[in-house]
Amino acid sequence: HELRNPLMSISGYAQGIEQGVFQPPKDAAHTILTESLRLTEVVNSLLTLSRLESGQQNTDLGPVRVVEVIEDCLDRLNGLAVQQGISLTLVPFEKSIMVYGEEELLGKILENLLTNAIRYAKTTVTIAVKAEKRQVAISVSDDGDGIDEKDLPHLFERFYKGKNASAESVGIGLALTRSILAAQNGTVKAENAPEGGALFTIRFYKSVI
Repeated sequence: HELRNPLMSISGYAQGIEQGVFQPPKDAAHTILTESLRLTEVVNSLLTLSRLESGQQNTDLGPVRVVEVIEDCLDRLNGLAVQQGISLTLVPFEKSIMVYGEEELLGKILENLLTNAIRYAKTTVTIAVKAEKRQVAISVSDDGDGIDEKDLPHLFERFYKGKNASAESVGIGLALTRSILAAQNGTVKAENAPEGGALFTIRFYKSVI
């Protein structure tokens, strides 16, 4: 279903251009490009998920400086946040904190969580980092309506979409997040914050190097 819909859209608009239905074809071309990018994202996510679950994904684990990954993600997503009228807030924390993982995959996890948070927030998304005894907890929270209680047990299932899921959601990001974390001995938890809104917390083991 998630692959068929973009393909059908691309095919339909391409046929319309070929038959001269769209004059000028600029809007149709834009839709084709958008759907192509969406399809590419789904395919890449599925390939990564498949490799992780089959043990074929090579993970080069080592010390990762948390602040660098977070700031890089915030730089990439700031434009999206501004477009949606959402403020991104990073709670001050010790900049020397490091975790044991893979920088690129950690960035992908945070990007997934932040993108979701921006999508459902009303005004603000907050990122917080807390060093625990053996682990580091990174939380992403929003001030939206929160997660429906019926959805909570299924959020990390492949292609699952909650009742409030947006049209852009393909239901693969959180499944990929869980698999990436499992490959790095990390965990993820989803819940509703006491003050309202969704709260996602990921945990990695500390790196002492």
